[in-house]
Amino acid sequence: MPTIYINHPQYTSLTWLDFMLAGLILVLCGCTQNQIPAKEEVKNNNVHIVNAMDTIYSPSRIEETYAIAIADYIRLVQVEYGLEFDTLYFGKHQYNQSDDFPDITLPDRIGSTYVRLVSMEEGVTIQKQKKSSYYINLIGVVESLQSQFTFVTFSHGFVHQFDALLEYKFDRQTGKLVLSANHWENFALKSE
Repeated sequence: MPTIYINHPQYTSLTWLDFMLAGLILVLCGCTQNQIPAKEEVKNNNVHIVNAMDTIYSPSRIEETYAIAIADYIRLVQVEYGLEFDTLYFGKHQYNQSDDFPDITLPDRIGSTYVRLVSMEEGVTIQKQKKSSYYINLIGVVESLQSQFTFVTFSHGFVHQFDALLEYKFDRQTGKLVLSANHWENFALKSE
């Protein structure tokens, strides 16, 4: 087997086997940096980078996760504040930042509540015309085993009413997201 000499004049020697083993270790270390989800998580070639950790999902998986969180938000707001919504307006904030709203389509209706995705400007106009409407900045982080959503809720002329933080864990046995925690912070809404 040939010998490679480096660090002349000391002539430290490495065999080809040592060289190949070091290369293999470097390749394996580099591969662990990019975590690729299991094949069943990527349903087609159209993938979306969700966060800075380079976790990838299909847009349909992200849409499904957002719809689950919105449905839970609607249900929990009814329990927490006794509110029922006719329509919820979600801000499609996109400023090339990590918390931008993803490029997805929301369902037209979740339960009995209509869901509208609007620009910030449209949200301001809607709040001026119909002060009792609810405008929400939704910030979501969707990862492979957990997801987190913050609903920043405005109403009554764009007054910050309350925030809701919903946390989810992925149940490997059922293959579903499970609501693991919810936290509320009240700013202006008076609960009765």
